[in-house]
Order: sequence, then structure tokens, then C-alpha cells
Amino acid sequence: MTAARRWPGDNASATKIPNRSDLDRSALLGHPFVVRLKSYVDLTNADIDAIARSIERTLVVPKKNSVVLEGYQCATVHLVKQGFGIRYKVLPNGKRQILNVVLPGDVIGLPGALFNRALYTVASMTVMTLHTMSLDAFTQMARATPNVLLAMMWLAEHDLTMIGDHLIGIGRLTPLERVANFIFEMWIRLHSVGHAVGNSIELPISQHVIGDALGLSAPHVNRMLRRLKDLGLIAITQGSLFIKDAEELQLLGRYKSHVPARISFSRL
Repeated sequence: MTAARRWPGDNASATKIPNRSDLDRSALLGHPFVVRLKSYVDLTNADIDAIARSIERTLVVPKKNSVVLEGYQCATVHLVKQGFGIRYKVLPNGKRQILNVVLPGDVIGLPGALFNRALYTVASMTVMTLHTMSLDAFTQMARATPNVLLAMMWLAEHDLTMIGDHLIGIGRLTPLERVANFIFEMWIRLHSVGHAVGNSIELPISQHVIGDALGLSAPHVNRMLRRLKDLGLIAITQGSLFIKDAEELQLLGRYKSHVPARISFSRL
């Protein structure tokens, strides 16, 4: 068995900001990752302090750069503060299947850091700001803060459920339903971490990327987006998307929210 290849420095073109002076508790209270964790469990000040202490640097990744590369060793956990990315796998025939879109509040490096080699590639679609920590720092934080560990378990199960829904959608939904479901999910996820303004979201995602996520060609995605606009459900202007009728869009996309129940310590 050959040794795992180490991906050099996460990304050679990324800007590393070693100064952590701004990463105190007050700076992290509105961090999308912390917002997600707090939706599962109440975090104490000590919990948030532990997260802040574990962060080793800020990484600014340019657009269209790899953060994690399939087949290489990954020993870093990245907490997404800003920007959009994709998690994908390239098949032997050269075709790409996108597993999910990486948004603020998501975690990059898991589960890849738990294996000898990363299972998937994660790349930036826009400039991304990441707060990073080594796998050792992450595991030490988890051992020292049961609240954070529990919330991370809930977060992982939430993400797994969404990926399961993606598989079902590709297999069973019509192309129009898939695109409607995708748009509604983007809005719900961005809204949950404070990155939506009412029914409006930034969506700097090409039709080619949407197609690779949904098993459709880019021209087919274009036709479905036009159909959604003709139905009066969405409006698109220069990278921004406005949902005109959220209820009808949700119904058309057969979207069902599967947010885990909050952790109640009275039941533990």
C-alpha cells in the first residue's frame, strides 16, 4: 500500500492570515458555524472560547481553487465563514458529480481528515474565508467540550440527511422539481445562518455547476430556470436570486426540511 500523498499547505495560492487577535468570543458569536451549532444545542461562553482557541489561522482562498484534493492526505478542518464552494468527485470517464454546495457555516475537511486520503475534492466557486484548525486541535476541542461534540454530531447527521435527499431527488424528481428543490434548499440554508435578505440570496453558481449537482446538462438547467421564472416563482438578476413565491416553490420542489431536533439535556 502506498503512503498517502499530502496536499501541500491546503492551497498554495491561498492567503494565510496568522493573526488571531480578532478571533475572540465576540467575533465568533455571529460566525455561521457557531450559528449552526447553536441551532442544535445551547453553547456556553466556555464552549465558544474553546472554538476560538482551536482556530489556528484564517485562510482566504481565491475563486476556483482547491481546498481539499481527492486522494491526498487532509489533516485540517476548515470552518467556512464566507463564500461558496463545491464538494465533488471526478469519475473515471472524466465526468464530475457534485455531492453538495458548500456554504457559510459548513465544515470542510470532514470526513476527509478521518481517512488516509481525502474522499472528495472541495473547491471554491467564489473567494472563500475559512477559519482553520488542525485535526489534532479539533479532536482536543471536541474532547474538552461535550456541547460542541454533540452539536457536531447533530450537524454531521443533518448534512448526511441533505445528501440523502439529493440522491433521492436525482433518482426520482423531474428536472423542474430538482431545480426548484435546489433553489429552495440554497435559500433555506443561507437564511438559517443569516446570509439571506428576506427572500433574496446571492447565488454565484453557474448553470453548469447546478447541472453537475442535479444530473442535468447546463442547457436543461437553463430551460428549467426560465420555466420557474415564467411560473412567477423566482427572479434572477446578476448573481442574485429572489424567491417570489416560497410556498409554491417548496411544493413544486417537494422540499422537506429535516432539521434535527434540538438537544435536550433533560432527555440525556
